[in-house]
Amino acid sequence: MPFSEAERRIEKARRFLTVAQSDIANGYWDTAIARAYYASFHSAVAYMMCRQIRPAPKGRWEHAYVQERFLEQTQLAAEEAIGRKLRRLYAARIVADYSPREMDRSTSIVSVDMGHEIVEFCANEVASVIRGEAK
Repeated sequence: MPFSEAERRIEKARRFLTVAQSDIANGYWDTAIARAYYASFHSAVAYMMCRQIRPAPKGRWEHAYVQERFLEQTQLAAEEAIGRKLRRLYAARIVADYSPREMDRSTSIVSVDMGHEIVEFCANEVASVIRGEAK
């Protein structure tokens, strides 16, 4: 089991959240949303790796694939809620990255808060699998 890769993804996710917080403080709403999404994405991949879910058929962790697998693999209501939040963050990231529309402070704060929730949930699950305490 590639624990070290999963752990590195969790570390990366936490770094991205730190950057997202800094972006909010500096008024960079769109990049805060993007960093929050990518933090969530990396933590969701780490979660799947520890649950022995394989990447998409091409061997890559594609965005839609990760979202779909996360929702399909849910065994707890909390996992389903996290999967829905991941999809919402992805949608916000698409607007933030590709639309000329300016994002606002409120949307970026909500997005970063969701990112924190997703990352901490996944980080806790990854840690419990590594410790051998998985459900």
